[in-house]
Amino acid sequence: MKLKEVAVGGEFKIGADSFIVLDQEDGKTFVVSKGFMLESQAFGDTPDYRESKLRNRIEAEIQPKIEARVGAENILEHVADLVTMDMQHDFGTLNCKVRSFTFDEARKYNDLLANKDLDSWTWTCTSWSVEDRGWNLAVVCVWQDGVFSDCRCHNCGGVRPVMWLNGNIEI
Repeated sequence: MKLKEVAVGGEFKIGADSFIVLDQEDGKTFVVSKGFMLESQAFGDTPDYRESKLRNRIEAEIQPKIEARVGAENILEHVADLVTMDMQHDFGTLNCKVRSFTFDEARKYNDLLANKDLDSWTWTCTSWSVEDRGWNLAVVCVWQDGVFSDCRCHNCGGVRPVMWLNGNIEI
């Protein structure tokens, strides 16, 4: 079966990890891991995802693991908008393949992201606000039931990466 044939909300596996289909668009499939692929991970010393320890670990540990299973060419580069929760544009955009989901994505796909079987909250890649507004170390996180909160960058949460995959890969 091809990935593009899996309905939104459907699940499939990449190796031992389960993923949920969030969206299907023009032969591309947007997916999120069902469970944590990293646990007890701090965001880092900055709320800027581009400079975060979280991004470094996702790109150094999770992305190569997925590339080895589906082929690097089947993980599609895309642009993530790093606008803050209160619509500040200080952090710009990021070209990437595998990352944490944004606040806007967490809102859009909230019903599919909620997972009460998880034992902790999940990082997004969205800062709560900016330092000029008094928020220099807070990032949006999502609890198991889908509720949003601000979490300090030095706290540790789980990581459920998202990515766009070629919908023609066999699963």
